[in-house]
Order: sequence, then structure tokens, then C-alpha cells
Amino acid sequence: MQQAQQAVTRDIAQPLALDVVSAAYAAAEIVEENMASAARAHANEWGKEVQGRCLIAFGGAAPLHAAQLARKLKIDSVVIPSGAGVGSAIGFLRAPIRFEVVRSSFMRLDVLDTTVLAELFDAMYAEAAQVLKGAGVDTDGQVGIAQQREAYMRYVGQGYEIAVDISDLELSQAPSEQEGVLRQRFEQAYQALYGRVIPGMAIEILSFTLSLSASAGEVPLQSQSESEVGSSEADAQLFDGITTHTVPVKQRAQLKAQQSYSGPMLIVEAQTTTVVPADATVQVLADGALHITLGQPL
Repeated sequence: MQQAQQAVTRDIAQPLALDVVSAAYAAAEIVEENMASAARAHANEWGKEVQGRCLIAFGGAAPLHAAQLARKLKIDSVVIPSGAGVGSAIGFLRAPIRFEVVRSSFMRLDVLDTTVLAELFDAMYAEAAQVLKGAGVDTDGQVGIAQQREAYMRYVGQGYEIAVDISDLELSQAPSEQEGVLRQRFEQAYQALYGRVIPGMAIEILSFTLSLSASAGEVPLQSQSESEVGSSEADAQLFDGITTHTVPVKQRAQLKAQQSYSGPMLIVEAQTTTVVPADATVQVLADGALHITLGQPL
């Protein structure tokens, strides 16, 4: 804390003739504006609007910036999940055990070789199953094993292919039936992506993927005890860009489920701190997540 204050004073406050609090706020403001700009650019690339959506904050620093970032994006709903500060670690532990096999195999639908296709997927399945067995998964029983198959397809002459889910393709079907399913799946995916199909154009496949996955099991999220997080009540200084407010500090583990609290306040836990502005309320949801509702900016 002391070293951070010294760095802000030396590198920002003194060169700009600011006090250390204003300098730190300015640095946070730049970070939040950069995040907002990145979110707008990403949404524009996909033709989406961010306004009116719900912002979900993951990462150690995200809950610190989430409310202010949401305001810049004209979002009034923010969710801070349980364990947000270590979300990546929780995701890793909860993620299914999964292995994907990729094989290049050029085929045109109008001359589809179903024998080669069946042999290819059999070999891919065997390879993926062997890896899962090495991780302790009982692939022989087939219980809890999910399989996904995709074909990377395009119209003949195009430079880029798209992934098409063919998990439900029956490999024992006749060539004409398999061709029909593959064509239908491709045209559905192409229509969804580009808004049109090209009637009568030949279709080709460049490669296939097969993935097997098995649940890694549940990793329970345990709330910290009061002894682990320290004192239940405290006060802190919170600067909103204009005024410094004395605000209460609440331990997240001690907040009551389904109860609402009014800002301004800070909610602390071992991995992160959540800032609740003066114009906001926060409710603890049944699953332990914090739901912040923002009002009009001050």
C-alpha cells in the first residue's frame, strides 16, 4: 500500500501537480475508459449493443472497476459471482476433462466416401478415448461421456471454411442420406453466419474434429468464515471524482442471502474488493453472487 502510494505520488501526482488521491482516481478512470472502449469496439464488430445488458465481473480487479465501467457502457446491472477473484482457477477445476482430435481429409459432398468417413471417425474416437483413459475416465462404460463431431466445410472455390456440427450424423446411413444431412447442416450454419446460401454450388470438406469430454465433478464454493476474513465492520475513504466519502466496509461472507444493501460501500473478501457506488444497491443472490443495480449517476 505504501509503495503504491509512493509510486503514484512520484510518477503521476507530482508531474501533474495533483494530490495523490486525484492522481490515483485519474489512473483508474483511464483504465476504465480503455475497457469501455474495448467493449464498444468488440460489440460493434459483431453488430451488437451493450446498452441494457448485464455486466458479469471476473478477476481480482474486476469488481473494483465493474460499477464505473457499467455506467460508461450505460449498463445498470452488474453481477459479481462467488469466487470472482479466482474465477479462472475455479473454471479450470470445474471444466470437463476433454480431448479433441483433428484430421485433414478432403472430400466433396457429391462424391462422398462414407467408408472412409466411418473409418476416420472410428480412429479419431479411439485416440481421444485413449487420452481420457489416461486421465482416469472410464470410456468403456460410455456413462457421462459426451462426443462432439465437426466438419470444416465451404463452397468449392472459397478461401475460408466454417465449422459445422455433425454430432448427430449417422455413419451407418447410405451415402445419399449422409450427403443430405451434411448439406443441410452446412447451409444452416452458412445462413446463420452470412445471411444467405448459394443454391447449386458444390460443397467440400477440408477437415474433421472429434472431441470427447467427461465431467470433472463438482468443486464446491465454500464461503469464508468470519475468522478467515477478519473484522465484520470498518470504514474506508472512497473518492468519487468530486468528494471523498466515509463508507462502510462489509465482509462478503457476512452478507445475508436475498437481502439488499444500499451504497456507497465496499465489500471485501480474500481475493478482491467490490465497489458499490452511492447511487446503487446490492443484493446477495441465492447462489452467493452479488447483484448490483445502478441508479442515475451523481
